[in-house]
Amino acid sequence: MSGKLRTLASDTLIYGLATIVGRFLTFLLTPLYTNFLPSKEEFGAVAYLYSILGFVNILYGFGADSAFLRFFSPDDERRSRMVFTMSFGITATAGILGTMLCFAFASPVSEVLFARTDYAPLIRIASLMPFFDAVVIVPYAYLRMKRRARRFALLKLAAIIVNVAANWFFLVKLHQGITGVVWAGTLASAIAATMIISELLQNLRPHFDKKLFGEMLRFSLPTIPSSFSSMMLQVADRPIMMMLAGGAAVGMYQANYRLGIPMMLAVLVFEYAWKPFYLSHRNDADIGSLLSRALVYFSAVCGAIFLAGSLLIEFIVQIPFPGGKLINPAYWSGLGIVPIVLAGYYFNGVFTHLSAAFHITKRTGYLPMATAAAAAANIALNFILIPVFGIAGGAWATFGAYLLSAITAKYYAKKIYPVRYDWKRVVLIATITIILYIAGLWTHNLWLRLGVIAVYVPLLIVFGILSRQTFAAFATKFLRRKK
Repeated sequence: MSGKLRTLASDTLIYGLATIVGRFLTFLLTPLYTNFLPSKEEFGAVAYLYSILGFVNILYGFGADSAFLRFFSPDDERRSRMVFTMSFGITATAGILGTMLCFAFASPVSEVLFARTDYAPLIRIASLMPFFDAVVIVPYAYLRMKRRARRFALLKLAAIIVNVAANWFFLVKLHQGITGVVWAGTLASAIAATMIISELLQNLRPHFDKKLFGEMLRFSLPTIPSSFSSMMLQVADRPIMMMLAGGAAVGMYQANYRLGIPMMLAVLVFEYAWKPFYLSHRNDADIGSLLSRALVYFSAVCGAIFLAGSLLIEFIVQIPFPGGKLINPAYWSGLGIVPIVLAGYYFNGVFTHLSAAFHITKRTGYLPMATAAAAAANIALNFILIPVFGIAGGAWATFGAYLLSAITAKYYAKKIYPVRYDWKRVVLIATITIILYIAGLWTHNLWLRLGVIAVYVPLLIVFGILSRQTFAAFATKFLRRKK
């Protein structure tokens, strides 16, 4: 089992390093936008547009990546190429049809989204982004299943570098505002699509198996509502806030919400390695123990991230940045939502972990049940809380929805794939984290807060959550690549 955990840790490290670097570069867009976009309203319009594109990406993807991951067979190259071809065909067809519709009806779409028709050219440009994103979905999934983590990471990182550089050029040099942001995103997506041509040439074949195609559709279609609901959990607050509070509130909310990037990174890095890992070992006798131990380690890491992100954020935003501070002081009044965002992301990670049961058993029909209720709660809570608490209401709504998604996933997962999770240790980790967080709030001294954070790991050892030997062994496995 230790060798399998080392494999997971090895892939996680590769994905993690590239993702951390890439997301850090992407995070630089936040200070760039707060310092160089003309107003909070325009920043809010950018956040709103990208939240809409998130839903479009799900429709174009059609659940094909999940189907590919499930039906890929490492021991049957012909079958795997057939699965690749059919999965790619689904996403490419959906992307072409959707983009054509957006081009044809750009003016009505602009009117519906922004209550103005002069954004129609922006809609046409932006519609190309989800098309190019759809093109790379299956090739990226192929790289993950082949454990070609380095190439996957480098391709993702290259596209992000192009995006950040293009944003800098269009905003700082050309002063093009939201138009420049959209052009930069489209350019980056287009270049990403060109970089996976070798995977397409290697795997696309004129094969079609009607029976297999039907099985793939039956597997993938239930994941679409789930993915749609998951996206609603992530970004539905922006459109609702735009409707209830206006673009300036969305801009304030987006700038501070993105400061929760450390926990988001932890969840994202884990997810990249997690699904291929548990699908590859789904038939192993010790899979239950692997799932349980992984959740404890994940929770321990997230506790440290929460403390650092919550207690140090007021010092981080004051770091100098071209155009002013890392985050423009005009946005600092929204820093109170950062701990809420960090905690919400953690529960999103717990949901990701528990979702293993649905994919291992091919019972993906449970995914919509596990996410739809949370998505509905998110929408309802946003409408209830935003008018009363403003941007804090949006943050608490998302937190509540992520928590509900984790609870619901736990309920259904236990029914179809019972695993003896060590919930006592998970709860104890959360308790220690909360106590230290409250202690840190009593001071605004940087060094005292660093001291509070520093005692976290020793406390985990003292309370038996991690032994010195276990912690040292796991750290060694995480840092050492399997040869």
